[in-house]
Amino acid sequence: MWKGPWYVPELKVLNLRNNSLMGIIPPSVRNATKLMNFSLSGNRVSGNIPKEIGNLSQLAFLYLFDNQLTGFIPVTLFNISSLLALSLGINSLSGPLLLDERNTMSNLKLLDISYNQISGCIPSNICQLTELKALSMSFNSITGDIPKNIGCLSKLEEFYIGYNPIKGTIPISLGNISTLRNLYSSNNRIVGQIPPELGKLSKFRK
Repeated sequence: MWKGPWYVPELKVLNLRNNSLMGIIPPSVRNATKLMNFSLSGNRVSGNIPKEIGNLSQLAFLYLFDNQLTGFIPVTLFNISSLLALSLGINSLSGPLLLDERNTMSNLKLLDISYNQISGCIPSNICQLTELKALSMSFNSITGDIPKNIGCLSKLEEFYIGYNPIKGTIPISLGNISTLRNLYSSNNRIVGQIPPELGKLSKFRK
């Protein structure tokens, strides 16, 4: 897709979605230091997500969904404190979701990793992402329980975890999220009872 290094220090928006672009995202993307909106969704981009994207300190929107990306999700993405939306769905990404312990991604509102091959558990420190409004993790290989402290995501509106081998019970703390409208958890291994607290959510679509 690109040949040679990037020399675009003033570039702020790069939107190439819904084309037939191929190739990889080069590590030299780090040179686009003022990039705020980066979209390659709906292409045929392959290879790994370069960890160098984590150097784009002004990036607010990263849309890479519906491509052929492989490998792990770089932890460096979660160093970008300016990031508002991270959409990586419909790829072939694998490995666990690992969040930076320093909680630098406090502004993130959308996290979409659905339709991949993500494994491991939902990290308990996902509750650091206190501004999240939409969390989509459906159609992966995520195991373990839903974190008991998931209720800390007090602004969450959409929560999609269907079609994973997630087990355990539905945490009572979900009932603390007054903004929650959609909970999609079909085709998992969840057991027990539905917490009555969910029935008290005024915006919940029952």
